[in-house]
Order: sequence, then structure tokens, then C-alpha cells
Amino acid sequence: MELAFLCMLFFATIAVSVTFKRKFKNRENEKLLAEIEEDFVEEYNINKNNPSEGSSNLEGLIEWIEDQQLEDEIKKKS
Repeated sequence: MELAFLCMLFFATIAVSVTFKRKFKNRENEKLLAEIEEDFVEEYNINKNNPSEGSSNLEGLIEWIEDQQLEDEIKKKS
């Protein structure tokens, strides 16, 4: 009887631990994504109210990223 109780307690503890770990990890990921988005907006002066203002900076960023991806593909093929 005691063994069954201890097994149930053990599994319940593991389940609670896993649940809290997932919640903590999800919350940290959300904070990190929000911080990355904020840094991105600050770095490239993107105005959320008027997206056309930062479009030239964004276009330059997109071109740079595409160039970097192309260079990475060329390096992998070599």
C-alpha cells in the first residue's frame, strides 16, 4: 500500500515538474522573442504605425540577408 502511494507521489511530482518547466521555458521564449523584436525595431528604425518609413532600411536588410544566404550556399557546395 505504501509502495503504491510512493509511486503515485513520485509520478505526480515528475508531472508537476515537467509542467512547470514547460511553462517557464515558454515564458522565457516569449520574453526573448519580444526583446529580439524590440531590438530589431530599434536597430532598423521601423515604425509600426507607418511601415513605409522604414521600408528602405528593411529592403537593405533583406538584400544583405539574401547575400549572406547565397554565400553560405556557395561555401557549402565548395
